[in-house]
Amino acid sequence: MGACGSTITSGGGDVAAADFSNHALHVIEQLKAESPIIVSGVSFDVYFIERKFKETFVHSVIESLSLNGNAVTAVNYPDKNEIIINRKLWLSLADVDKTQIAIHELIGLSYPQVSDANYIYSNALLKIVLSKESSQEEARWDCQCFENAQSGAADAGVTLNGVSTLEQALKKAQIFCQGEVRTLKVVAQCIRYSASD
Repeated sequence: MGACGSTITSGGGDVAAADFSNHALHVIEQLKAESPIIVSGVSFDVYFIERKFKETFVHSVIESLSLNGNAVTAVNYPDKNEIIINRKLWLSLADVDKTQIAIHELIGLSYPQVSDANYIYSNALLKIVLSKESSQEEARWDCQCFENAQSGAADAGVTLNGVSTLEQALKKAQIFCQGEVRTLKVVAQCIRYSASD
């Protein structure tokens, strides 16, 4: 069970992996207009980050994850195109913390030579995302829902208007799609577009 960065989920739904993918895709969409972004002399090509993420398998585990002896929420493996998330830690995080971790993992995945151990780069990119979100008073969210995404086709979809956060969009889409698909085991994926799109 897991998710690819391209919004495919498998095995009936790894909710944590789908949630991570939603946050990562949201970050990418928010940062595209600014690409390339230069932070402390390092240039980040958001289109490159997007291509790398779309080739990446994301999945969650119940086991603890560690990096250099420290417990972490997620670990990326650029050579394998893989991101592993600790399900319990991820699901307990606030939305802004999830966004920051998604940015941190995208940097590590796409630019393994760049150390973001102190979150210098991810903090700078997070500020851009939060600034863009606060300036977008009304947004449109295009959401797809999957009961069994192994088929690759969405089982239902909905467009939401006037929803301000990814978390709110996912909740509303999931409720809508549960009624459409007639099962509680639905994983929603949403992409935000500005009102002018």
